Amino acid sequence: METDLEFAATQSLTLFGGFTLLDAKLTQNFCGDPTMCTTPGYEQIAPAGTRLPVTPKFKGNLTARYTLPVGSYKGDIQGSGVYVGSRTVDLRATRAGSFWR
Repeated sequence: METDLEFAATQSLTLFGGFTLLDAKLTQNFCGDPTMCTTPGYEQIAPAGTRLPVTPKFKGNLTARYTLPVGSYKGDIQGSGVYVGSRTVDLRATRAGSFWR
């Protein structure tokens, strides 16, 4: 699910925001080398249900933009904040736990 929102708080101040909710998981077991998939403890295996790497469950952002006169023109001052939830960097279950989340 993903959404973007915009709200004109005043004539000069506009707020923007958005978020994404993801449930990206493997639907079946993954093995990088099919000849090794049945070897006990083989580290290339990622079982069904494993979250996809570099894919957080939640991402969100918020931006505030203030418009003001600059001589005969309009100028903007803008600030943003972004949050990205935890994620792994490797699909393999044994490797994913050894890196940042």
